[in-house]
Amino acid sequence: MRRYYDRTLGQEMLLRVVAEDSAMETIVITVYKTSQLSRYLKDLTP
Repeated sequence: MRRYYDRTLGQEMLLRVVAEDSAMETIVITVYKTSQLSRYLKDLTP
């Protein structure tokens, strides 16, 4: 996950990447952005 400011939308967004790592490669399953930061960051500690 990475927080960033989207200048087009004028708000802070969260970019989430779901990937699978192996010894030889990283496979990206999906990537999506959301403005619901509190929903995804509520259980994380700084």
